[in-house]
Amino acid sequence: MPTCSRAAFIIRNIAVRPRFGNCWQRKRAASARRFGERGSERAKAEGQPYIDRGWQAVKTNSIEALVKADIDFHHFIYELSGNPMIAETSSPHWAYLRCVMGAVLMSGGTPANIWKQHEAIMQAVSEGDVERAGQLASTHISYASGAVQRKIADDEASNPQQPGQQVKRA
Repeated sequence: MPTCSRAAFIIRNIAVRPRFGNCWQRKRAASARRFGERGSERAKAEGQPYIDRGWQAVKTNSIEALVKADIDFHHFIYELSGNPMIAETSSPHWAYLRCVMGAVLMSGGTPANIWKQHEAIMQAVSEGDVERAGQLASTHISYASGAVQRKIADDEASNPQQPGQQVKRA
């Protein structure tokens, strides 16, 4: 299991290699567009419980519940796309993404913003609005990426270290 400090190191590298980050963003946005095309009825029938679990996690402020709800939401989105390759190619990254999501969700005020974005994405999908779903997914990815970058910068400012050195947490 990777350490969260390793995930932060990887995210730093993604920031300096924007082509990788852009590829990931395009994959997620493509998933949203595809589920907008194919998953509208299923999103209407099954999507609301994912959103409800996310908002319940926001209320409890449990990082574990927030990360689980976030992962469940994203996996549902992958299923709605009808393209099993999206989930398959994302699978190796989930160990690190759990750490990244935890970092994003621990940022001040972020959980409610994340779930507002998820809710808007699910609404667009339910309505079959493919363009809006893709645009909202791209915005969501940019927002989360920016939150992670700010968290890393804040952590590095308060705990200077050598590049690539693991952060020791209490």
